[in-house]
This record gives sequence, C-alpha cells and structure tokens, in this order.
Amino acid sequence: MSTEGVPSSTTTSVAPASVRLPVGSHVVNRVLMPFAPPFGFIDGTGQLVIEPRWDVASFFQEGLACVRQGALSGFIDLAGEVISPPQWNSACPFTEGMSRVGKGNKFGFIDRTGQIVIPLQWESASSFSEGLARVQKIDSHGFIDPTGQVVIPLEWDHVEDFSEGLSRVERDDKNGFIDRTGQVIIPLIWDTPDGSHEDSFVDGLARARKDDLCGFIDRTGQVVIPPVWEDIESFSEGLACVQQDGLQGFIDRAGQLVIPPEWDFAEAFSEGLAPVRRGSKKGYIDQTGQVVLPLQWFSATPFVDGLAMVQEGDQHGPWSFIDRAGQPALPGWDHIERYGIDDQTYYRLFKHTAPDKALVAWLDPQRQEIWRAEFPLLEPKKR
Repeated sequence: MSTEGVPSSTTTSVAPASVRLPVGSHVVNRVLMPFAPPFGFIDGTGQLVIEPRWDVASFFQEGLACVRQGALSGFIDLAGEVISPPQWNSACPFTEGMSRVGKGNKFGFIDRTGQIVIPLQWESASSFSEGLARVQKIDSHGFIDPTGQVVIPLEWDHVEDFSEGLSRVERDDKNGFIDRTGQVIIPLIWDTPDGSHEDSFVDGLARARKDDLCGFIDRTGQVVIPPVWEDIESFSEGLACVQQDGLQGFIDRAGQLVIPPEWDFAEAFSEGLAPVRRGSKKGYIDQTGQVVLPLQWFSATPFVDGLAMVQEGDQHGPWSFIDRAGQPALPGWDHIERYGIDDQTYYRLFKHTAPDKALVAWLDPQRQEIWRAEFPLLEPKKR
C-alpha cells in the first residue's frame, strides 16, 4: 500500500527530493530556490541569500546543504561557503553530525568540517540513526559507531536502521529484532518483508509477516494484531489501513475492523480525514467511513494545516489546494509540492507558461507567495 498520486518532480530537473529537517536544526527558513541550473538559495521571505552557481542543490540539513557540479557532490554552509568541495560520487544529507559519502565503490563518513572521520572502506553504508550506521562487506551486514568501530558484527544477511532502540535483522529468509548491543530480542521467526516496507518499530509496534499475511508485534515480540491481513500500515490517529481481498479499510488498535475494506486504495488519516480511491477517482472519508468529500479527483493528498492538494482530470490535469469543505484555492498549477523545512511547511508551485518556459513560485507556511520566477526548461514540454 504505497503512496500514490503524490505530485512528482519529473517534469523538470530542477526539483529536489523533500527533506524534513529536525526540530532544533541550524536551518532558519532556508528554502531551495528552484531556478534552472545554476541553483542558489532564498530565505523564508523570498530574499536571495546564496547566489546561483550549482548544477544541483539539496535542502539544508543540520546547517549544511549538498551541492553538485557535474557528477561530483560536496557541501556548503548557510553562508554559501564551500565546506567540502565537490569530490564525492555520492553524498547523503548530514545526520547526527556526519554525512555518508562515496567514491568509486567504497563508502565512509565525513564530519561537518569536511574531514574524513571514518575511512571509505565499506561496500555500502547508511546514514547514522540512533548513534549507529549500517555497513556491508561482501554479503554481510552489521553496525558501526561514530568512531568507525564495528559494534555489531557483520553477520546478518540484512539489517535495517535502528528505530526505537531495535533493528530488524534477517538470516536465511527469517526476520527478528536485535538491540543496540546486538542481542536478539525478538527471535527470527518472521518472514521477509515484501520489499515495500522496512518493518521498523513505530510507536511501539512493528509489522510482522507470516505466510504472506501481516500483523503487528510489540517490542517484546508479542503479537498484538494477528497476521491476518494482506497488508497493513502504521497507525495514524488511532486507525491503521489494512488490505483484504485486494481492497482496503481500517482497523483500530484493538484490531477491530471499523471501516470495511471497500476501497481500491486508502491512505493514512490526517486531521480526521483520509484520501480514498475507487476506480480512477479519489475523495475523502472521515473516521466513521463516511464519504465527506466526493470521489471526484484523479489525485488527492492528506490534509496538512487544513489544506490538501488535489489534481483534476487525469495525470496531466491541473493541481490546486482545497479546504476541508472541498473549496479550491490557487487553482491551475501543473504541480504542487509540499516540503518540510525547519519544522515548517513550504510549498513549491510549478506550471508551464510556454512549451520551453515554466513559472515557479514558493509559498510560506501561511500559503502566502514569497517568490516567483519564470525560467527556460532544459527539456521543453512535448506538444
């Protein structure tokens, strides 16, 4: 049950992936300026603060942004100063004070000054999460600490990032969980996930799969929702989306079905409403299962701060915002994208103004326009 119908950034090469920045990060309303290459940055008022000069740029995270020139990546600080010159074939956003970088087929870590603090010796590596990072050599996986020391031996076929103090591990197609010392806390008795989920713990529960059916276990390994569903999502606002016979509905935390599986697709509840789809049309239901906004849109996203984004017609139709009554606002855009920046929500709006030109605008958390510009497209729109 993956998210569908979310505004994509495939129309042009100027839209980066969304990154939600942690509360208390060093970013102060710094927003990527989505101009055709070269890229620069504007602040939360729309003022240009870093001159455009980069082929590609990401959002700031922990006070640093990844930038690219040609095929190589580096990092700049909030003043636009280069901290690590573009030299890496791959680079991840900073987390817990370090960035995972790669050169050739080896990976390691740099600190906030750009110095290599963990040598590039791993065949794969993840960013640090809860003080540990996944690493791989040959086909074996384990964890290192911030000094680069192996603290959980590379003895697993697969591992996931730690979440709520536990990591899912796999051996011989069976899965369980270990703690930060590497001790097995939940025995390896569960089947391998289907690939669409990582099955980490969220709010004290983790998905567990047995014989192609899913349920939830708690941190002690006890089954709290029996594996009787074809698919199951994490709880949101007290309800979890489940799938039965190819259709989707919702259960409560007691495992009781409260909204029957009758939808071709359903997303998590947000602000009391959930997007649902039947056939090719989407609308919204409330927590009783009642349709409160009719199925009339091709795409519909969850509500955030009282507004949702919807797309009319088909995959080429225009996007707009709607309020909880379904009233439209700011209609007529080809794409609307939502970004979490410094624990606030900003919006990027895009539409073609000519086959070879596009207009981009940024909205602040109050949906007030702070910046707009028209620019030539690298790949003109096909007629």
